[in-house]
Amino acid sequence: LIVNRKQFFHHYVFIRMFVSGFQHFKDIVDTHIKPKKTMYIGDKVSDNFIKFFGKPDYFIETPSTNSYQTIEEWYPNVLKNISNVDVAFLCSGFSSRVLSKRIWELNEKVTCLDMGSFVSALNLDFNRFWFRGGVAEAFKTSLGVLHSE
Repeated sequence: LIVNRKQFFHHYVFIRMFVSGFQHFKDIVDTHIKPKKTMYIGDKVSDNFIKFFGKPDYFIETPSTNSYQTIEEWYPNVLKNISNVDVAFLCSGFSSRVLSKRIWELNEKVTCLDMGSFVSALNLDFNRFWFRGGVAEAFKTSLGVLHSE
C-alpha cells in the first residue's frame, strides 16, 4: 500500500489553523472529527481538548514523560479498541511515532492524528519555538473564542 505524502501533515498545521483560520478549522473538526468514534492516547485529556474535539470514546493513559519505556504495558489497550474507532489522537511524545507505524501495520481504517505540541498548547504549555512571535497570544485568543461559544 502506497499513500501519497500529501496525506501526511505535521502537527504545526493544527497550530497554524487554530490561530489563523480558527472558524474554518473548527468547522472541519465539527464535521469530520466530532461525529466520529475517537481514541485519545496520552497522559491526560484537557478540558480545552474536550471543548474543541469532543470527549474521546476511549482514553488510553500513558506516562507524561518517557512513555516509550512502558509502551508494552499500555499498548495492548490500544490494540483492544483500535478497531472500534475512526480517529486516534496520538498525544504521547515520541511514542506517537511508534504508534503511527504500529497502527499503520494493523491495516485498520483509522485516521491517526499526531497532535504533537498542539495538545500542549491546549493545556496552555507553549514550550516550542514556533509559539514565539505572537503565536502563543493568538492561540490564547482562539481559545477565548472557543470558550465564548
